[in-house]
Amino acid sequence: MVRGFQGSALDAPGSVAACAKHYVGYGAVEGGRDYNSAWIPEILLRDVYLPPFHAARDAGVATFMSAFEDLNGVPATATSSRCARFYAASGSSTDSW
Repeated sequence: MVRGFQGSALDAPGSVAACAKHYVGYGAVEGGRDYNSAWIPEILLRDVYLPPFHAARDAGVATFMSAFEDLNGVPATATSSRCARFYAASGSSTDSW
């Protein structure tokens, strides 16, 4: 899908930037309500929620949009540690995913 939206170059006519969203755990909020908290164990994050974002990054997605819930007690939009962990876990500084 990323390549379908973006094509071979973002500056090509008709190309649009693909956005992987909502990073991460947006669909797991308590009570199924938007703007709520989510508690997701690390193993579930790694095995279920992070792989699609990893695939989007590998496909060359132009941007990511953060979720806007609290994830494990930390506001998704108030910390860069989750993003730093994602890039580290996706291969830039470690082979662990």
